[in-house]
Amino acid sequence: MKTRTLLLLSLGCAIVILAAGIGLFVRLGANDATTVPSEFGDRVEVGDLQVVVSNASRVGLKQRISVTVSGIDDREVTDSFAVISSGVPLNAEPNDCVAVIDADTSCEVEFVLSTETSEPAVLIVTRGEERGRWVLAATEDPIP
Repeated sequence: MKTRTLLLLSLGCAIVILAAGIGLFVRLGANDATTVPSEFGDRVEVGDLQVVVSNASRVGLKQRISVTVSGIDDREVTDSFAVISSGVPLNAEPNDCVAVIDADTSCEVEFVLSTETSEPAVLIVTRGEERGRWVLAATEDPIP
């Protein structure tokens, strides 16, 4: 092959790659994946689970969250719950929270934080591909 042919082929490949990059950029820009955090007291459907976060408090390293769950039969419903504090995802402590299909079940879920911080934590509930998010109040204890 001649040099001229190789240069034209490489230019054609560069244009195809550039077009694919622009297409991906437009696709990502049009995706509204960011969601506004849910409010306390709102009933939020996360997959097959309905969740109402009614209260959250933090004392020292313990983050307590009062929730009402329903919509599924699941003895380990809080396995879907995680709190992110200081960039670290944390699982719920063992509890007796059980979701029932036909009734609302109120319970308190507790998380032990890794470090004491004045920044708010974020509760994430994940069921399948869906996710719910609540911003929890920061600590009420003054940091010295």
